[in-house]
Amino acid sequence: MHDSEQEHSGITGCRVTYESTIFYNEANKFSIIVVKTSDPRIPPQACSGRYYGDRMLRFTAVGYELPRTKAVELELDGEWVESKYGYQLQVEQWQEIVPQTADGLLA
Repeated sequence: MHDSEQEHSGITGCRVTYESTIFYNEANKFSIIVVKTSDPRIPPQACSGRYYGDRMLRFTAVGYELPRTKAVELELDGEWVESKYGYQLQVEQWQEIVPQTADGLLA
């Protein structure tokens, strides 16, 4: 494994917000979603080439039972994998970040 590949082999504690769903399987709850983050540890090859005014990095995350709502922030742990669809985060585990404000809790 090259040093550059080793550097981006995995990520823990990446805070993200759901952006959109690419694919969802109702039977087994497998999801392919786009998430956004300001985390600078995202490998450049994983980032979407589309630019938005918010300067957030967008990438694809794949896994089972991933929340598909903009109402919560998530913390993802996983491995970066190269697939025929591009560089994606294979989510091994995730947790919901509990909002610290009354508005966030209501959402």
